[in-house]
Amino acid sequence: VALSGYNQPSLITLRLSSTDLNTVNQKLLEILPEIEQQLQAGSAITIEDTAVRIRQLPI
Repeated sequence: VALSGYNQPSLITLRLSSTDLNTVNQKLLEILPEIEQQLQAGSAITIEDTAVRIRQLPI
């Protein structure tokens, strides 16, 4: 956090039905560009098979 210059950290929780490395990587590659601003602002993000929930920190 200090080196990046951001005010607070972000948290990503994965709740996927598959723990296969390729599946997880593909899901992250699909979602990360869409949530970049929320990550920089400090958010708790839950990624599920069919949904993404974003909560601004602090909760």
